[in-house]
Amino acid sequence: MLIFVALYYFTRGVVLAVEGPDGELFQTWFNSGITGLVSIVLTIAALTTATMLRSGRVTVRHDTYYSTLELSPDGLLSARSYAAALPVVLERAAGRDELFAVIALRIDDLAQISIAFGADEEAAIAEQQRQGTRRYAPSFALIGEGSGHAVLIAFEPASEADARRVASRIQRLLLDDFAARGSAVIPVVGVGVALSRDLGYDATRLVDGAQEAARRSSTSPDASVIVAEGDGRRDDAVRA
Repeated sequence: MLIFVALYYFTRGVVLAVEGPDGELFQTWFNSGITGLVSIVLTIAALTTATMLRSGRVTVRHDTYYSTLELSPDGLLSARSYAAALPVVLERAAGRDELFAVIALRIDDLAQISIAFGADEEAAIAEQQRQGTRRYAPSFALIGEGSGHAVLIAFEPASEADARRVASRIQRLLLDDFAARGSAVIPVVGVGVALSRDLGYDATRLVDGAQEAARRSSTSPDASVIVAEGDGRRDDAVRA
């Protein structure tokens, strides 16, 4: 397009120099009307190209950053997004030597609930777990999806005891919500806590530790909140 326009204006200049503005060739093919039309076409082409270039830049930014931070309709980060965001937060916490905690909440008997009460009941319980966890989590927590049906909460507690209290409180409120539904199904909510003091600031280790502790919690007789073990430390449980 630009080459065509350049050739047009070059030829117009030559014809104008040879014939003058009153020449037949100039008046037929290079008059002001045709030149105006060419200018309009050039403007449209330039705007279209600029729009496409801007769109391309946005797409690149989307692919390299925003596509890794995907939110579900109920406001939870996807597992991939969580894995991308958590190390960034932990790096800052490590630089300040701040205590950091990851809480995992999971319901392991969803498959049995589906068999006994139907897929709709299973979906309703899973959705209530996700919404309730988001509602009761600390305000400045990073909330996302874990493996299976686990929901993860990462935040800076004031102390280890504070992390335990937060985990126990969320578990209790979730169970209260399940009971308030009026359904015969009240699932077991396993809760695990992983602390940077025990497992360091490695995101994978903290998430895996919290989820494994939550798995053990869900199979314990009283579904106690379990704190993941670290080096030289045994699992510890607190009554929910």
